[in-house]
Amino acid sequence: MSGPTDTLNVTVNGAPRSLFMSYGLLNELLSIVPDIPDVSAMGSDHALRGKVLQAILSKRNDLGDVIEPYQPFQVMVTPADVHEILKWAQGHVLGFFLKLIEDTTTIHQDQEGALKKLMPSTDSGNG
Repeated sequence: MSGPTDTLNVTVNGAPRSLFMSYGLLNELLSIVPDIPDVSAMGSDHALRGKVLQAILSKRNDLGDVIEPYQPFQVMVTPADVHEILKWAQGHVLGFFLKLIEDTTTIHQDQEGALKKLMPSTDSGNG
């Protein structure tokens, strides 16, 4: 199964807008949603949902600084597009966590022999 696309096309204020999941945006989302259990709360927790939408829909300059913050009553986005944005963001955040776990597991398996050599022996020598 492949992950979400890097771009998502939505309508904002009646005009098409292409959202791009850069590492900078993903990193900001990871600071808002720091653990796997929080991923499912992105849509259901009001405060968390607001922070996620703020991170994604705010306009930024080339350095990533917010130049025009997202305001829910000034930036018109349909509930259907909000749902798609949250699903897209959840896919990226969860995908990051799962890939990290997968890679860590592989590293541990590759280094298992070296790790065992470093572990203290459980043999007491009292035979």
